Amino acid sequence: SQMRYDIAQAAKDGLPIYAECAGLMYLCRSIYWHDRQYEMVGALPCEAEMCQRPQGHGYVEAEVVSQNPLFPVGLRLHGHQFHHSKLSKMDGLKFAYKMLRGRGIDGQLDGIEYNNILATYTHLHALGVPQWAEVFVSLASQRQKASAPLTILSLRR
Repeated sequence: SQMRYDIAQAAKDGLPIYAECAGLMYLCRSIYWHDRQYEMVGALPCEAEMCQRPQGHGYVEAEVVSQNPLFPVGLRLHGHQFHHSKLSKMDGLKFAYKMLRGRGIDGQLDGIEYNNILATYTHLHALGVPQWAEVFVSLASQRQKASAPLTILSLRR
């Protein structure tokens, strides 16, 4: 679809994108469900697969362990997760979070960093880290000043 193409192009062009859960899945190359494959945006080099049972459920705590544009290293993030999918074919991806409680994308780690994308299964407790929105808007503003006008995409569920 044109929307998937436009989002993929915006991601390739460096638009900052923050995606949680369904947004993470949407940015993948494809989603497998009931033995069928559905094309997604393709902005992340991985695939999602729907499962019968929850793959992550409950409150989570994560520590930021990798330099990224949104959160300083060492910051503890709180949130929740509830998803029936898992990711595959994700060789070489870099992760921003180490899970202290809960299950990350690969079990231990969450928060894929790729181009200007930060995509995670963790639904962030936004009031616990209120500066994230200011930082995100600042990144988008810097990006806009460096290029032609663009639209900010929010892929939060």
